Amino acid sequence: MTKVRRVPWKNRFEWLEVYNMLQNSNDLAETEKAAQHMELWIERGHCPPAVEYTCRFIKPICRDPYFFSSQSNSESGTNLQVQYATSILRFINILGEVESEKSLSLNARALKIGLPEWVVNTRHQISHGSCLPSLDLLRISVDSLLKWLKVNYWEVEKHAMKDLILPDTAFLFKDKFSQLLDIYVHLHEVSSKNTKLVGAINSQDIKEKVLKLGQLQYQLFRQEIRTWETTVMPSVSSVYEPTQLVKITILTTIQLVVRTIKPYFEHETANATEIFVCFLLQDGVDEDIDTRIKRWQPLLAALHAKGRFPILLNRMVDYACNEQSEYHKHAAGWTILLLKSLLKRYKAQKNLTSYHAIVFHLQNESSYILLKNRKPCSQRTQ
Repeated sequence: MTKVRRVPWKNRFEWLEVYNMLQNSNDLAETEKAAQHMELWIERGHCPPAVEYTCRFIKPICRDPYFFSSQSNSESGTNLQVQYATSILRFINILGEVESEKSLSLNARALKIGLPEWVVNTRHQISHGSCLPSLDLLRISVDSLLKWLKVNYWEVEKHAMKDLILPDTAFLFKDKFSQLLDIYVHLHEVSSKNTKLVGAINSQDIKEKVLKLGQLQYQLFRQEIRTWETTVMPSVSSVYEPTQLVKITILTTIQLVVRTIKPYFEHETANATEIFVCFLLQDGVDEDIDTRIKRWQPLLAALHAKGRFPILLNRMVDYACNEQSEYHKHAAGWTILLLKSLLKRYKAQKNLTSYHAIVFHLQNESSYILLKNRKPCSQRTQ
């Protein structure tokens, strides 16, 4: 199975640029440029350790007159010793952090992956010795580790790496959401013909669309781990199976479609509200308003519950004000209808608030009267 992982470079071409720079190991400018690219990758995060330590090794090399005699800004021998020693120590210590190899000694782990034993011994001298190894030994060790990285990482990745082109998530979501709304409309049409069960739908085309309902569940793409997560309650996931769908009623299926649509409104994926507005305007232009309200009421309620109603209303007003639009009058009718429904809801909430206030007041009054007329305990016991 192909492994997919997140990397800090944009594509394979960018990685190959650095790879080719590293091949010109005698060219100081190219080597420094490669180090700059790798430093940028490290800052971005998700950088493979092999790339990070290639960078750690070649940075002091670029300041070492032994490798580049033309270097005018060279480091002192002591500084180079410290930098080489630190890089070697950290690199070899990575082997000790591999959980699956905990039972093996550091030397055994190094031998297993093809690292020279003497390089590991150099690490021990750095870590436990009274003084750092000689600069010449450190140079040879770093050069040996770079060759190991070239064989075991850079050459392997050159042949194995492939760009993973992610799907256009916006297009996928838009397509799925449009299909869901299409199924919703078809189910209402079928319901008006007194069809009771999904399995009894006469149109094979509509039935096939409904049976694909499970494939249209909202999916969130997790960039960090490159996986899709389906938003659905585990308790109802089995209902989406085609063998189960054919057994349930049209009404239950409509409710299931509404449940499937809700996450699209919640995350406002691919301008879900905009797509919904287009469906409202294109559907049932010649039908009476009551029929349209009855059809779309569950989804309008879901949209309101997710706080997307103002977006819906604004888009309707835009269409209503655009006299060039073929849905100009239809949008104006919907705008009036939506405003009336909001006003009705507001009045109902206001009346409900007043009702609660009256009840609260009466409860307080009743409590006050009861307390006022209540006799002290001493009087009641006499």
